[in-house]
Parts: sequence; C-alpha cells; structure tokens
Amino acid sequence: MFPRNRSLVSLVDLYGRSGVRSERSLGPRPPRFQRPNAAAASRSWKGESMSSRSLGCGPALALAPVVLSCAALAAPITHPAQMSSCAEVVNFDSLPQGPLGNLYQDKGASFTATRGLSIIDISAIFPNNRVFTQGRTLWPCESENGCAPNFAAIRISFDAPVTEVGLGWFDPNFAGNTLRAYDARGGLLESAEPALFPPATGGEAFIGIRRGAAEIAYVDVVPASGADVFTIDNVHFAGTPVITQQPSNVTSCLLGAVTLRAAAVGAGTLQWQWFKNGQPITDDDRISGSQSSALRFRRTAFSDDGSYTCQVSTPCGSASTLPITLQVCAANVDDGSGTGICDGGVTIDDLLFFIFLYERGDARADVDDGTATGTQDGGVTIDDLIFYLARYEAGC
Repeated sequence: MFPRNRSLVSLVDLYGRSGVRSERSLGPRPPRFQRPNAAAASRSWKGESMSSRSLGCGPALALAPVVLSCAALAAPITHPAQMSSCAEVVNFDSLPQGPLGNLYQDKGASFTATRGLSIIDISAIFPNNRVFTQGRTLWPCESENGCAPNFAAIRISFDAPVTEVGLGWFDPNFAGNTLRAYDARGGLLESAEPALFPPATGGEAFIGIRRGAAEIAYVDVVPASGADVFTIDNVHFAGTPVITQQPSNVTSCLLGAVTLRAAAVGAGTLQWQWFKNGQPITDDDRISGSQSSALRFRRTAFSDDGSYTCQVSTPCGSASTLPITLQVCAANVDDGSGTGICDGGVTIDDLLFFIFLYERGDARADVDDGTATGTQDGGVTIDDLIFYLARYEAGC
C-alpha cells in the first residue's frame, strides 16, 4: 500500500517503538504516485458529502454506515511470518492487469471499494525502484487511468469469521493508514497501524490483527486522508470453518434413496468426512459422497439405521454438525403397486412384495447375513426371509 499525494509523516513518531530509524535515515522519498483528480479527491474526502464521519480514531469509511468507537490499539501482527502457517494468501500479482469492477472474490474473501477496484502494474510505473518490482497489485480505483473522489478505501469481507488477518505491501510511505477489524454486528474489535520490516531497510510493510476466536467478519483499510492513494499486494487470513447448514433427521423405508446434506464456509479448501455412530464412512456400491457435503444412499439397508455427523476441516481447524438420526424401517418395502416404492406404513402389500423378491432371488431381498443386524452378505438366503418376517411383525 502506498500514499502518494502528501508529505511523508515522521516514521520516528509512528514506528519509534519498533526501533525504526528516522525518516532522514530512509533516504530520498520514492517518486510521487499521482493520479488525475487527486486534489478533488482530497477536497471531497474532507467535505460535507461524506456518508460517515470521523469520531477521533481516524477518518471514517464511506462504504457503508457503521458505528465506530475509539478502541484501544492492540499489539498488531507486524510480519507475515507471525501469521498462522495455515493462513490463506491472496496475491494480486497473479491477476491480469485492468479494472475488476466493484467486487473481487477469492478464497473465501470479498474485496470492495468506494468507487471500484483495478489491478495495476507497479513495476511498470517505477521500473528503477526495487521497492516497486513486485508486479501487479490491488488498486482502490475504478480504472487504471484515474479515480473519482472518495476512492481511497477498501473493505475486505470474509465468508466465515476469521481469527487473524494481515495485509502486505512494498512501500515505506504508508504512514498514518489504519486497519480496522469488525465483528458481524459492525462492532469495532481492534485497530492497527502498519510496521516496516526489516526496520527502515527495504520498505516492505505489513499490518495485521489476531483475535482469540474467529470473530473478524470484515476489515476496513482507512487512509490518513482522502488524497492518499494506496494499493494492497497480498492479504493473509486464517480461521476455522463455520457450519451454515445442519443435516436433518430422516426416516426411510428399506431400499429407499436418501441424501444427508450439510454446508459450511471457511478460508481455503474445505474437506469433508461423514461419520456413523462415531465411525468414518467410506463409499461403496450403495453409498457415495462420504467425503463431500452430501452423503447419498442409493438404496438404504437396515444396517444404515443410526446417528450421523459430518466434520468439515481446513488447515486451520475443523467443525462438526450436530448429530442427526437416520431411521430405516426394514419392513416398509412397497406401496401396493409392486414397484418397490414405500409409502410410510407396513401392510400386507409389503410382505407380498418382499416374498416376490425373495422367490426370484432379487438382490433387493438381501437384507441380513444371519446376524439379525440387517447387514447384507451378497446373497439371498433363508436368513433374509427370517429377518424380514421379524421386522414385519415388529411393524417396522
């Protein structure tokens, strides 16, 4: 990130606690990075057209009305090495140059700006300054050729609340800009200002916040003034997944088709695993999707009766659904049509249809292996008939 249209703020005042040398030791400032309408942007930022106002903690963000409070500054994350090893990283260098519109989404994060976003090529603008040889970067502006007033603000929202978030850039002149983290209700959690690393030598900078729980719903990058132009080179964030849809209890007839579904959001790739009575499920000729968000039974067996949960994991942690029950009524096999469609009740039609399947040696009559547990054994024997008659007499 880098401001361009303002004098350099003393880095001693801002970073003295980190042992950063004074602005004199940094040498000459890199070339100014100016875009058309910079003066107009500054006037509009300070004017009465703002939709929200500063409350003494720096300028307010004009993306949406939010309640800001002067929360005490917490010790920020000051280097990407301090982020969790499982953190997702969005690097804008891989994107093609040009406008992105008002929204860009990647890896569970959404980026918006007051007037739009573009990808610009920093190395082309400053070819002789090694600080700016990192390639493409996110620019809070609606086009590469100019910006409308009140553009210098970015909001990053997460599909699921995260525990930590950090932003990196390659410019020593980002003094005074602020990262603000909010919860899902719009409450300000923490604020942080950037730090340079290594101290006063390369210009690389980083700003980050870590919480004790996954509660950061979005962050705002708020510049020191409306004329400040900045970019973001990379974003790091980490958090455990969050279940957004719980599976439901299901009652099924024998040989019925059933699907159990769950949904979750989280940073990075989600990995799924379904469990029955605490044991992991594997796919077979009847069951599929044991490692996906939807567990499908092509035809249920009595042995499928039990308690089911689903666990979703990312490199940063895991979450599990609440347990649900799949109840299989082994005696309900037909509705009287002779097609094997169950109707939710146990009648003589079910008995007649099962005997029909049994006499033909139909695989659908394979309901038990002699253990009376409803476990199939791949053949149709007297054990299957005895098991079915017992379930028929029991009414399910």
